[in-house]
Amino acid sequence: MVYLQGLPLEDTLKWLDSLENIPIAKQSARFYICKATVLQSINDLEKVLEVFETAVINNAKPSDELAKSLTAIIKEISEEREKQARQSKQLEKQVQKENIFESSSIKYCVRQVTPFSKR
Repeated sequence: MVYLQGLPLEDTLKWLDSLENIPIAKQSARFYICKATVLQSINDLEKVLEVFETAVINNAKPSDELAKSLTAIIKEISEEREKQARQSKQLEKQVQKENIFESSSIKYCVRQVTPFSKR
């Protein structure tokens, strides 16, 4: 796939969109799987589902390949989202732990003070 070889995402999508006008591509499950795989890299589940919806509307064959890849892509995107959610929660916990300390006295106090030039 050209995207995996380093072609930018926008150029890859333009290229795939131009292939969509070819009748054989419209009926090929591999075409839609390729397009969904490229869109998977940006974790946009809605666009991936639109690609598979278009594949079903155009009666792409073999349908079992579509079903398997749809399941795999949805699973990977959901796992990535869960991973990102866990990382953000861990970051929040680290920040909170660093700011909490036990002390019996206050050593420093921050107050608003007028500047020396105005005194």
